[in-house]
Amino acid sequence: MRSKHVCLVFDQESTFDIRWVGAGHDTDVDVLHRTTVASCPDTASVVLVVQSSSSTVSSWHALRELERRYPGVPTFLTSRSPDGDWHLIAAHVSQISTLLDPRALCELVSTDGPAATVDMIGVSQAVEHTRAVINRVATSDTNVLITGESGTGKELVAEMVHRASSRRRRRFVPVNCAAIPDSLFESELFGHQRGAFTGAVSSSEGRFGEAHEGTLFLDEIGELSQYAQAKILRAVETGRIDRLGTRGGADVNVRCIAATNRNLEEMVACGTFRQDLYFRLNVVEIWLPPLRERSEDVPVLLDYYIPQLNKRFGRVVERVDDGLMELLIGYAWPGNVRELRNLLESIYALQPPAVITTLELPDSFRRRLRLNRTDDEKQRLLATLQATNWNKSAAAKEMQWSRVTLYRKLTKYDLTVPQKATMKKATLKKGNTVLQVG
Repeated sequence: MRSKHVCLVFDQESTFDIRWVGAGHDTDVDVLHRTTVASCPDTASVVLVVQSSSSTVSSWHALRELERRYPGVPTFLTSRSPDGDWHLIAAHVSQISTLLDPRALCELVSTDGPAATVDMIGVSQAVEHTRAVINRVATSDTNVLITGESGTGKELVAEMVHRASSRRRRRFVPVNCAAIPDSLFESELFGHQRGAFTGAVSSSEGRFGEAHEGTLFLDEIGELSQYAQAKILRAVETGRIDRLGTRGGADVNVRCIAATNRNLEEMVACGTFRQDLYFRLNVVEIWLPPLRERSEDVPVLLDYYIPQLNKRFGRVVERVDDGLMELLIGYAWPGNVRELRNLLESIYALQPPAVITTLELPDSFRRRLRLNRTDDEKQRLLATLQATNWNKSAAAKEMQWSRVTLYRKLTKYDLTVPQKATMKKATLKKGNTVLQVG
C-alpha cells in the first residue's frame, strides 16, 4: 500500500484522538485548525477531512475552500452527535450519508477510493489506442475535441486527459451545454455580481472562473446556439470573460475540452456551427469507437460492473452464462457502454441468481435484441443481392435459402430490385454473333 498524506482540518480546538488514523497504515498525519487551512501541504496524495462538533457554517466554508484548493481529492465533513456517534455529513458537498465511525474513515483515507483512478475499461486495440492518444495529448496544454456516439464515455476520457495533465491539481469543471438556456448562459458560464439581475442574491464566478488554472469540459458543444458560440469563442481566444454586473473583464487560464456526438464538420458546412470556434476547439480530436466495434470489451466491462453492482444491491452474482455472453457480444449496443450498464442495473433490480442467463433479460431488451437480429439479416441479404447483381438464384444459394424463402424475405423487408439492375444488359458472345439478353 502506497504512503498517503492525510491532512485533518479542524474549524475549532478539538481533543479528537487521531491515533487511529495512522494505526497499522503507511500514513502521515497533519492536524491543522481552521485558521491554517492555507498551510495544507501541496501534495497530490493529500486526503482532507473537516471535522466539527456541530454542522456549523464555518465547517461548510472550510470544506468549500478545501475543495477549491484540492479538486479531485476526497474531502469529508464529519460531525459528532450528542450520543457520541460520528456522522458523515458530506462528501464533496453532495450527499448526506450514513454513520461514519472513525475506523471506517481510516479505511477511506488509507486505501484508494473509487475516485483515485479513472480509466477506460477494455482490452481492445481501440481502447489501447485511445489510452495512448490521451497520454500524448495530456502533456500538451492544447484544447481537445472528443467525438463519438452517445454513451461511449466522452466525459470519462476528458477527465482522464485532465488527471494526466499538469493541471490535475486544479479543478475539472464539467458543463452540459445542452442544459443551459440562452437567458442564463452568460451568468452560468462567466458569472455575475451580486444584484446584477433579479434573483442574484450572491456573486458567482461562473464555470470559467471555477475552472481557472484547471480544465473546463464543454459537453454537447454542438447544442449551443450561435449567440452562445460567439461568447465561448471570445473567452477561448482571449482568455478573458465579462461577468454580469461588473466593468472590465477578468483573466482566466482555462484548458477547454469539448465533446459532441454530432458531426461538427457538417454543421459548419450548413452554417449552424461557427467555423472559427470549430478550429479553435479542434486542435486535437479524440474519436471514441462505439461498443459494437470493440465487442471483445463486453466481457471485460461485465467483469468490471458485476462486483460494483453486487456491492450496491447486496447480491452475489458470479458471472453471465455463455449463451447470454454470446448474445451480448453480438448485440449492436446503440446506447454503447451506458446501455450495457443500464441493462445490468435492470437485471439486478429483479434479484438475479448467481449466474445470469437469458431468462433474466428484461422484456424491453428482448425486443431490442429481436430488432437487432432483424436489422442484421436485412443488411446481410441486401449485401448479398448487391454482390450477385440481384441474381435471386445466386443470392438464395449464398444465403443457404430456398427461392421461396428468399422471396418471402424480400417481401418482409420490402426489398425490390432497383431500376438499374433490371435495365442492365448482359452481353453473351456466341461464335461471331452477339446476343443481348434483357
